[in-house]
Amino acid sequence: QSGCGPRAVLRGLEVMEGADADARWRALDASLSRLRERLHGEVYERLEAWFEHAIGRKDLRTACVVCAHLALLFENVRPSELDTRAMQWLLSSQVFLTHNFEWDAEAPLTAAAPRPSPRPSPKGTPAQTREAGAQAESAEAAAKRAAARQLRIPQSQLFDLWQRHRHALLRALGGRETRGARAEARSAVMAHVVRVVACSSPRTNDAHEALGPWREMRGERNVGRFVLGDEASALSARSAPGSALSAASAASATAGGGGGGGGGDSYEAWLRDECSIDATQQEINVQLGEMTLKRQAMRMLEKEVAAHHDFVAVFGEPNAQARHQCAEVKRSEHRLWVRLLGTRHDVQIWTPDSRPPRARRAAMLSSAPWVASILEPLQAQVPLLRRLSENGKGLSLIEVQGDHALCSTTDEESGTLKEVIIMRVPPSAHIFNVVEHGRRWLRCLEYSSDAALCLGELVRGPLSVNPKPQPHWQVGDADVPYTPKASLLLTRSLTKDEPVQTFVPERFLRGLLPEALVAAYDFWQRPDGSLVGELRSADGKAEGDD
Repeated sequence: QSGCGPRAVLRGLEVMEGADADARWRALDASLSRLRERLHGEVYERLEAWFEHAIGRKDLRTACVVCAHLALLFENVRPSELDTRAMQWLLSSQVFLTHNFEWDAEAPLTAAAPRPSPRPSPKGTPAQTREAGAQAESAEAAAKRAAARQLRIPQSQLFDLWQRHRHALLRALGGRETRGARAEARSAVMAHVVRVVACSSPRTNDAHEALGPWREMRGERNVGRFVLGDEASALSARSAPGSALSAASAASATAGGGGGGGGGDSYEAWLRDECSIDATQQEINVQLGEMTLKRQAMRMLEKEVAAHHDFVAVFGEPNAQARHQCAEVKRSEHRLWVRLLGTRHDVQIWTPDSRPPRARRAAMLSSAPWVASILEPLQAQVPLLRRLSENGKGLSLIEVQGDHALCSTTDEESGTLKEVIIMRVPPSAHIFNVVEHGRRWLRCLEYSSDAALCLGELVRGPLSVNPKPQPHWQVGDADVPYTPKASLLLTRSLTKDEPVQTFVPERFLRGLLPEALVAAYDFWQRPDGSLVGELRSADGKAEGDD
């Protein structure tokens, strides 16, 4: 529309014409060749060694930055110049960053995305308004620059790089042959992806090379999905003559495509066969840049989970440079179950359970007169017991063993189930909230009538002196309500012969075990109810069974 034409003069651009044009073009080509040779030689070797060093130190933040720059080395490679090394890092970088880097587009797990700060209202003088607006714009620009510095490369540039090379990768890697140059290059690329994602050295040929040839899955919907040769053969066997799929197709054709006749049984067998693919299958999806193991995609554990106090009690404070990877095991309406890679631990995230606990068989306090004699002096000190006495409800006696008794009641104001452990000699009462944790009901200490006689140490709630029958400290608040909330359950399986153990947070052991043990040990519970204690080291991690 401007009418300038192809011979328009652009400032700063000199068109090479004349007798020396060919010589100058050759000089530029030679300079470009030398630059590319240095980038793909010396620079590549240093970046690959740096990536291997970062992986060895479990420094995922540095590894992500170096991996992005390794992909950037091959940004301008033409499709005809794609060699094995270029394909290895173009694909490995996308898969590695997909599993280990948190993109800016990802939303938090629970909290909503923060809204942008509003523009300053036009108050004060025009100069002040312009200054405030400039400060807001500079803050937004600084935030964008900080986000870009995470990888030292704009994330949009990486997405554009992978998208431009995806078609060439699919053409170079596609096919089902297991012999020949293309099959060898495909297996070398896929083995390199496995090594990089597994955080092992990308320059060593280990067991990943011996897994077998990789093939592309059959079917129009499976373009770019690659699995190991044996697993690809198993998938292809499903559609072979005589298989369940062929039988279902033949039966469907005989029945005219309807649901009657013998087609129903064959289709059911085929559907069951399709839904039970071997759990050992490894798949690399070039289209999405993902690697799945046992049909579950690997991903980084959410920051909210890593910062949960129960998770921190087992694994320590979260480290931004070495975040945990996980794979989903099972997802249901109320539970998300993931497995941590590189450990023998599982994490289960449960939604809040608003159902009341199951009622236990109870008796009247009159069957144990000494219990009432201990509770009567406490009614003036504990509002909960005073309200129960005024309402005429009282406590229900659950169990009596020697000089110990267990009672329960429900606080009408909050609906919280309370359990009271009463000791006869010396007399004392300890009140617990019954709370839900991973669909189990556990006790949480809230109040003690005598801090010296309580096994646990309460660090919250009021502290007061009770002068009767002799001066002593009472601590806590028996009226603390319980609100259902999501819970995080940690399990581990140390060996195949050992049963699965469940982590018991210390808040559910306080008041039931001596505080010296709760403060020094991490406790895991076996299915039979027994506890295994592991002594904590100076950094808070468990040292071993005791």
